[in-house]
Amino acid sequence: MKRLWALLIFVGVIASVGAEDSPTIHAVEFFEREVMEAAFAKGQRLATSSNYNVSASRRDKVGTSEIQET
Repeated sequence: MKRLWALLIFVGVIASVGAEDSPTIHAVEFFEREVMEAAFAKGQRLATSSNYNVSASRRDKVGTSEIQET
């Protein structure tokens, strides 16, 4: 459940980046629990647009977050 909330917050933050430059309203996308569990198990992409990709993944070791600007 914590992963789901973290992902939803991440998607919201990413969707709001650059919002000042664009009047486009972004819709919220919800994923069923089974879809999320399968995506995290396989490391799959959940959402894609022209501005961002959201992928589900997990780390087996301690590390830093991964954000790519391009």
